[in-house]
Amino acid sequence: MNFEHLYYQKKLCFVHNMLCSDNSVIVTVMRLFMQSNEYVKLCQFADVTTHSNISCIRHRVNLKFISACV
Repeated sequence: MNFEHLYYQKKLCFVHNMLCSDNSVIVTVMRLFMQSNEYVKLCQFADVTTHSNISCIRHRVNLKFISACV
């Protein structure tokens, strides 16, 4: 994968992991971030939803990369 796709994948996985945190402050901050235009664009790029799990995120970004190579 190229840098752009890796960046989007890592960022989406990071947000997902932070939402699963035991720390309520982190979860609150991530929920606020999920309302931002930046997060919406990330989800649109990877064709994922806010409820997508890590494996789905990785799979979708990989498919996006493969389709960009063709």
